[in-house]
Amino acid sequence: MKILVSILVFTLFTVVSMQSLAKEGHRDNGALFPPKPHNKALATPPETPSLSEPAFMNKISGSEVTLKWTPVEGVQTYHVQVATDPVYKWLAVDEKLYNGTSFQLKGLQTGKHYYWRVAAVKPENMRGTIKGNYAKSMFETAEK
Repeated sequence: MKILVSILVFTLFTVVSMQSLAKEGHRDNGALFPPKPHNKALATPPETPSLSEPAFMNKISGSEVTLKWTPVEGVQTYHVQVATDPVYKWLAVDEKLYNGTSFQLKGLQTGKHYYWRVAAVKPENMRGTIKGNYAKSMFETAEK
C-alpha cells in the first residue's frame, strides 16, 4: 500500500511540475530540460589549410627553413607540428595555438627527413569541432 501511495504522489508531482513549467514559458513539448539552440557555425570544424612552402619532398640547404601555408577564412590560430618521423611521435615542434601563416624553423640537422603538418583551430567552437583536419607535407635537408 505504501508503494502504491508513493507512486501516485510521484506521478501527481511530476504532472503538476510539467504543467507549471509549460505555463512559465518553457514550451519545448513539455520537456523538463529543453535542448540548447543549435549554432551551425560553432559546430562546424574549420577548413584545412593549404601548405605552400617548402614543397613536398623539397631539399633544403642550411639549418633553417620557413614553413608557409594559406590562411583559412575566419581562423587566426593554427596547430603546427614538425617531426622527424611520419607518425609524429618524435616532435621537434608542437605549437598548439600559433598565430600566423608562416613558421620559422631553426636548428635543422643535415641529411634528415622532416614531416610537418598544420591544422586550423577555432577555440570558440564546440568541443569536438575546435580543430580541423591537418594538411601534411615533408622535406629533407641536403647534406653539405
